[in-house]
Amino acid sequence: MKYLKVVLVISLLFIGNSVYSQEKTNKLFYSIEENEYIKEWLSKEVDSMKMTDNKKLVYYKILKKYTYKMTNLGGENEKYTDMDFKIKLSNIVDEMNLMMNEILTAKQYDIHINIFKIIQWNISIRK
Repeated sequence: MKYLKVVLVISLLFIGNSVYSQEKTNKLFYSIEENEYIKEWLSKEVDSMKMTDNKKLVYYKILKKYTYKMTNLGGENEKYTDMDFKIKLSNIVDEMNLMMNEILTAKQYDIHINIFKIIQWNISIRK
């Protein structure tokens, strides 16, 4: 259980930091306060899925992989128009959702989809 909590905290910190890509683009999508709110909100939403500890670990592993890809969109060597950025972001989310669909129940998947609709929309309007 202690291991799970450590992994979850690390994952949440990674996810929270990946909602903006300051390192490569110097563009901050969210303030520090917004970032903290998002981490808390995401944690509550994931908890509402009522996953087993093992499934939660797998969920966060997949989430980490794809949020990392989202973070790297628009890096130094990748200059996208707003439309290209939205398409690339959408493609990454679609790829992630395929993986999530394999591990989640229908109810859990619906919650996941709603989470990422909100996040994807919010990031795309801030780009």
